[in-house]
Amino acid sequence: FVTAGAALYRALFAISPHVAPVSCDEAYVDVTNFVRPSPLPSALYSGAPAANDGSALIKPEALAAALRGNILRATGGCAASVGIGPNRLLARLATARAKPDGCVSLLGCEPAALFAPLGIRELPGVGRERASKLESIG
Repeated sequence: FVTAGAALYRALFAISPHVAPVSCDEAYVDVTNFVRPSPLPSALYSGAPAANDGSALIKPEALAAALRGNILRATGGCAASVGIGPNRLLARLATARAKPDGCVSLLGCEPAALFAPLGIRELPGVGRERASKLESIG
């Protein structure tokens, strides 16, 4: 597990220096400098993402697919779920929807429509106790 975790983080740092570890097998990666802004045009730019020089931008979904493939190879077969969002909260919710072994993008989503059907416990950081308190106040 330690070897796979180290391989995962090497794959993440290979695409961006902006990696925020969450656990041995989970992290946030800021790839803002490598992806096209929303709304996304249909075609990919040619070329691979370059280190912060903006010379080659790519669709977030294409970058996620490449990253998932890199993780699979680097770890010797460990699948990766990737969530794409404009902030950490939406990226985390997207990742939950992507499990197991998928990719979900919440770029361009309407937050009110996204959050309305969710239970309070589905929000990151809301455990039993906090959910109980929040539900008691409506």
